[in-house]
Amino acid sequence: MRTDRTTSTHDRRTDGPGTGAVAWAALRAETGRLLTLPWTWLVLAAAFTLVTTAAVFADAEIGVAGAGAREAAVLPDTFGLTWSIQVLVVLAAVTAGADLRAGELVNGLICVPDRRILVMARTAVLVGAAVAAGVPLLAVDRWIRHTVSEAGVPGGAELLSTAAGYLLSAAVFVLLATTLAHLLRHAMAALAILLLMPILLVPLLGRLFPRASEVLPHNASAAAFTGSGQDGLDLTTGQGFALLLGWALVLIAVHTLVFVRRDH
Repeated sequence: MRTDRTTSTHDRRTDGPGTGAVAWAALRAETGRLLTLPWTWLVLAAAFTLVTTAAVFADAEIGVAGAGAREAAVLPDTFGLTWSIQVLVVLAAVTAGADLRAGELVNGLICVPDRRILVMARTAVLVGAAVAAGVPLLAVDRWIRHTVSEAGVPGGAELLSTAAGYLLSAAVFVLLATTLAHLLRHAMAALAILLLMPILLVPLLGRLFPRASEVLPHNASAAAFTGSGQDGLDLTTGQGFALLLGWALVLIAVHTLVFVRRDH
């Protein structure tokens, strides 16, 4: 009689889909969720508009008149792509915010009770979306610049390095946005911090604590993406890639921990 009860319990535990099937279903569900959010396509359209506009005016010289006059100069050829990453940050923050304000986290946990599977699915979909959006953005930017710019665009190994740095930077900043949103439990606060960081916080930190500023993802991205770090904080391209990969691993670990331990 005892053996029958043990067998029956074992059968009940092994009923249902396995971990792989649940993970695949979670990936499909999270992909559908992202594609049906109203902000997704609006944000991607904004990124496309920004990149194409910057590329069309690749040879336009911009100067400053008045007391702080500066000689006219052409914007960096990565200008549009750099700011498109900030637009993708908006998408990540808004997507994370849907969990906080619309109760989508509860719905997700009802379908996928294992928080580890759910958070890894959401992370994979967000990073995949950043890369999937980044590839056509990069292609359009390089093609337009090659067409309209007298200087053209670098090719070969330099183009591959720029592409890899751009896509890795996009993935890291998307991870940073979603992690910060879940830590603060407020998407708009996280978004405000991330958008103000390159304008106010990073330059200030660079002056006060230059060593700490060297390892920020902004400096690592500049080194990997453009080939040099921020002013006075130069890193090699290899160091930039290594730092970005390190940030990606740290952010994935922190995001997973926060998500799994939330409300426990």
